[in-house]
Amino acid sequence: MITSSPRNRQWLTTNFPLLFAVLKTLHGKAIESLDNLRCPVCNKQFRRRTATIAHFVRTHREFFIRIVNEVTDRYRKLLNAINDRTHHIVLKLNGEELRFESRKELAEYIEQHPEVLEQILEQFNASW
Repeated sequence: MITSSPRNRQWLTTNFPLLFAVLKTLHGKAIESLDNLRCPVCNKQFRRRTATIAHFVRTHREFFIRIVNEVTDRYRKLLNAINDRTHHIVLKLNGEELRFESRKELAEYIEQHPEVLEQILEQFNASW
């Protein structure tokens, strides 16, 4: 799994900040559990991160696949909703206009305000 090492996590958060923000928003407890070398499903403790992730992926495959599919689906919907072809991202939420200079800035905002992700997706779905 790509978050198996701090270097890989840094690569993920640098190159795909929105994807990581969606992952943390939807499954932050599972990520925290894996960071603490504990399986988020059966609570089994491990000594190494690679062993923890290998166990999680192999033993709880259906749960892992569900997480991947859910995060991927929400991430794609978010990308469609933001439409950042201009030099900035503008979102209208609750009658308020939010302006972001980059996807990274939006990702940081989503991490601080997780409820915003669902609001963005609900607004996007309503407009379709």
